[in-house]
Amino acid sequence: MPSGASPRGVPDTGRRPGRIGANARPATGRLASLSGVTYRLRIDPGLHAAYRDLPDAARRDLAVCLLDALADPLAHSAAYGVDDGVLRTIAHGRTAGVILIGDGTLTLVQITYVG
Repeated sequence: MPSGASPRGVPDTGRRPGRIGANARPATGRLASLSGVTYRLRIDPGLHAAYRDLPDAARRDLAVCLLDALADPLAHSAAYGVDDGVLRTIAHGRTAGVILIGDGTLTLVQITYVG
């Protein structure tokens, strides 16, 4: 692996994607949720088509955010409006998404790309 690259092939900038504002903290390297819950990702087919149409870098940024959120959604996201612990924002670079945290599910409900 080249120096400065993460195992996912994303350049290591020292900042963890998906960690926003007050929720930012050093990476622990854990892949399992701290609560022990395993989350399943759900994406509407129309939204998945929008995801596939993103530029490579934006798609990679959103994928990394989603993978982090699947491991621990509250630690890797920020409140979307009122902090109800259910509707959350994930973001990195010029890409953001809104996720809905359910009982064992994580649903991507919106993608925003500023490109």
